[in-house]
Amino acid sequence: MPHGTVSTSSPFHGTMLLFPLFRFPSLLNDGASGDEVQEVAEEEEEEEEEEE
Repeated sequence: MPHGTVSTSSPFHGTMLLFPLFRFPSLLNDGASGDEVQEVAEEEEEEEEEEE
């Protein structure tokens, strides 16, 4: 969806689309923490393989 056409055809609709963005930062932070956990888990698996 081209954001340009949406904002020009209906400015109010464009502003409404901006509100969810305020909530996304928290979701992105959760996703980042989840990725970090996955990376740690992968490192632990590699360590276990080395012990074997």
